[in-house]
Amino acid sequence: WGAAFAAAARMGLLRWADQLARDRLASERGLDISWVQAQIEERLAAKNERDFAKADSLREALSRQGVELLDKRTGTVWRLSD
Repeated sequence: WGAAFAAAARMGLLRWADQLARDRLASERGLDISWVQAQIEERLAAKNERDFAKADSLREALSRQGVELLDKRTGTVWRLSD
């Protein structure tokens, strides 16, 4: 299993499966995925404009909906809080 797991991870299949599961759970909770993505894009624009108060406000709005943001070098990803 180790080699198969490593190969799947390299191909991004596990990340894709995680995102699919996250999106399904979000839908079950009544969360609009397109709204989440729009908020993340708006937050990125605010950060690029150095409007950190707005960026923080958007993060907080997402957090109130159970969305946790993870800022990585490759961009922002999100997951659902428990």
